[in-house]
Amino acid sequence: MNEHNKIIAIQPLYEAHEGECGGITRALLSEIAEAVSLYIHDHLPKIIDIKAIGLSAPERGVFDKAMGSGEISAEIVTAGRSRIEETRFPGVWWVRHYGVNGELQAEWIEVTEVPEIMKADRADMVVGLKNLRDNGSKGG
Repeated sequence: MNEHNKIIAIQPLYEAHEGECGGITRALLSEIAEAVSLYIHDHLPKIIDIKAIGLSAPERGVFDKAMGSGEISAEIVTAGRSRIEETRFPGVWWVRHYGVNGELQAEWIEVTEVPEIMKADRADMVVGLKNLRDNGSKGG
């Protein structure tokens, strides 16, 4: 073998463990990390549509495990139900919307301080303020 035909051992950048998919999860985690960086530096929130990606069941398990659970969760019940959970990464929220039949309708990762759905509507606040003042003037 001459000098130009040497065999070079190539080491993978990532070594998957048995039963692990990981490729899509690594790409998603990289995109989420970039979104967190943009939010920290430029205050730009980002939504990543997880349902549209169509993760396979094994990849979904890997992604769920990678995201983990944080300290905060909330549920909103209206026409259907919405579940908002902080992941183990601060500022990275998992938002799921279910229809009245309980079927998952929408699911995304939202990178922000507080998910948009959790913010009070200004018109609702005006009504709430009126009710507070009315109750206060009636003594309870």
